[in-house]
Amino acid sequence: MNLKPIAKSRLSEVAMQQIKALVASEGMGPGDRLPTERELVEKLAISRSSVREALRMLEIMGIVEVKPGRGAFIKDPGGDLAVPLASWVTLNRTTLFKYFEVRMVLEPGCAALAARNATADDIAQLKSRLAEFAASQACGDIVGCIEADMGFHALIGSATGNNILRELIDNIGGMLLDSWKAALRDENRARQSVREHREICEAIAARDEAAARRFMERHLENALETLRKLRLKNLDPV
Repeated sequence: MNLKPIAKSRLSEVAMQQIKALVASEGMGPGDRLPTERELVEKLAISRSSVREALRMLEIMGIVEVKPGRGAFIKDPGGDLAVPLASWVTLNRTTLFKYFEVRMVLEPGCAALAARNATADDIAQLKSRLAEFAASQACGDIVGCIEADMGFHALIGSATGNNILRELIDNIGGMLLDSWKAALRDENRARQSVREHREICEAIAARDEAAARRFMERHLENALETLRKLRLKNLDPV
């Protein structure tokens, strides 16, 4: 298959569709390596940032796995978002529990620190991400919801003003991708998450550290409760 230059809006989304078509046309399977970022930039005639965003969307779908320093590899040509939610979470319940344990340890403290140290620009970016999340949720764009949700939490890590925390949150974002995918595949949970993000954002903007911590804790607890309602025996409270 020949990749064609893109001349449309939302370039990363169109690039994502072309890469998916490439995977299908070439019969690529698990472990196969995609063209490099540079090759994709040249063939699609778009920026490196758009290519990276397209790969991020494919990673959210479970189609590719991006390995730092090595490239992007096919994980599952069909993607795991097509697997029924209850079945997918049942298969991954132990790992999901550990993901939420890590998030509960780190993120409430990050939210409180962000309320203390966030700049005006940090707050503006949080509000922008919140708007993106709300727009994606309104039109049923699950990939957009996950991307905006992860971006919102990464921005909170940056808004702490602590470089080590920021890098830690950035680095584990990919490792914890499954926890975002699991809860937000539930339509009601995505709608509720928008409201909870708004509460967290408003607390940070108001410099209310206690409220920011409390709202983040509740946000994570509610996400886990969504999964618990699927009656998973081994998914216990954090």
